[in-house]
Amino acid sequence: MTEKSLSIVTVALNAAADLPLTIESVLHQSYANVEYIFVDGMSWDATSTILDRYAGAFDRVEHIEDGSIYDAMNAAAFMASNDYILFLNAGDRLYSADTVADMFARVAGDPDIFYGDHVYVNGRLEKIQRSSDFSALRDDLRRGTIDRRWHSRIPGHQATFTRASLLRDIRYNPRYSICADHDFLFRAYDEGARMQYIDEIVAHYLAGGFSGAQGSRIQREWAHAYRSRSLRPTQVDKFMFGSATASPFEMHTPYCGYYASGSHAPDMPDPASGFDTRVRWAGITEMVTPSDFASLGITIVGDNTHPDQKLTLMSGGRVIAEADIGLGQFHLDLRFSQALPPGSRLTIIPEVLAPLTREDSRVAGIRLADFHFEIMPPSRSTDVAAREDQLDEFSGLLSNGWSGVEVSGGFVWSVAHDALLMASFAACPETMSLYCSANPFVEGGQKVTIYLNERPVGHYELEPSTGPQPLTFAPAGKWRRGSNTLRLSVDKLAQPPGDDRRLGIAFSRLTWA
Repeated sequence: MTEKSLSIVTVALNAAADLPLTIESVLHQSYANVEYIFVDGMSWDATSTILDRYAGAFDRVEHIEDGSIYDAMNAAAFMASNDYILFLNAGDRLYSADTVADMFARVAGDPDIFYGDHVYVNGRLEKIQRSSDFSALRDDLRRGTIDRRWHSRIPGHQATFTRASLLRDIRYNPRYSICADHDFLFRAYDEGARMQYIDEIVAHYLAGGFSGAQGSRIQREWAHAYRSRSLRPTQVDKFMFGSATASPFEMHTPYCGYYASGSHAPDMPDPASGFDTRVRWAGITEMVTPSDFASLGITIVGDNTHPDQKLTLMSGGRVIAEADIGLGQFHLDLRFSQALPPGSRLTIIPEVLAPLTREDSRVAGIRLADFHFEIMPPSRSTDVAAREDQLDEFSGLLSNGWSGVEVSGGFVWSVAHDALLMASFAACPETMSLYCSANPFVEGGQKVTIYLNERPVGHYELEPSTGPQPLTFAPAGKWRRGSNTLRLSVDKLAQPPGDDRRLGIAFSRLTWA
């Protein structure tokens, strides 16, 4: 097996006093397949003297005027010539001479990112910060169940080995001056990066410096980065700011779903309401469902001042849920009659509407305090068929363009040229197969194109009278964590005798491995 290689990068600006310890820790590594790159942000202190002293230590030295430390780190990813990249900035140091060797010895398989623990150093205080499995960290953030212990377990870039090609592709977001490394990890994971935790101490991380001097700015940055990847951003606000009402941000984001129109001021704390979030009046309200997930339902919290109030929820011109609500505060858990694809429009219609006040002619039916969508969970099966014992799971795959499931025949007909499936996976499958049969009333068979998240993955021909045929493809590069949209596009439909439907193809089974 080919030995994995590492590029260690030190990015510095006017940090001459802290550099020798960092450089020495790299030079004493026992692992041979390492290159060392130094990126200087045009320092005007004694950095040049340090570089002269260690002239033979570096494989490459670059002097660049960067906009931020993360701009420089992005640039360094394009300088790196080895498999993985590790950022060890001024004042940080590798834990021991065998750190790199120990990490590579314990890595399993071929992860895109692997990481360990670090020692937090702040003056005389040294504290080991343990990381943990990233999937658990990600799930907690998605649910909003975060606390100080969760926050401390996010790996720092000083302890993170990242595939250099992945960083060149995704990159740090330079809009964050402090927490772009955390933001990068969550984005990379959501885009399918394979991540592995190794319980080895990788580095001493020197606290302070730029991030340590930012005070409330770092709090706002962390909050912005975390809430943009959470289905419960108000819970993130409670952790970061003490209460959701103290947050400087809009309550909802595209990731969790948001108000598009129809909700009115006041959007502010209302202690008299008893809610711990900002509340707003709502008439006929349009929402957009979460950007990365199919939605199975919604929880709505608010209060109602109208007797005999009723809410009707519609999407795509169809009623997908209804509920009667009484006077006072309410907490509704509504299940949709069909899964809504990511980014769908959802309209909430109160039956009773009235002007806000005599002076304010805007109409409203309820006050909304908060909402969150129920998303499609990752499938626990690897083989889902149109059988009686799997009917709920199979029906959950179906989005738009399908007729009802015909359990006796073990299939469902598509009734449009484009029919959508929604599937959620915890990890990227190597292969996927959709078992489909041609419409026997279409002469000459049918041509089918499958799109995964709107990118084509295969073109197929279905011959009539041959039964279900596996349409197999590899989803790598087009799959994402969360909900994935499969679009089956068929060239011809036909109407069977005695049937008022124009039918496309019969879908009976989905497998993956």
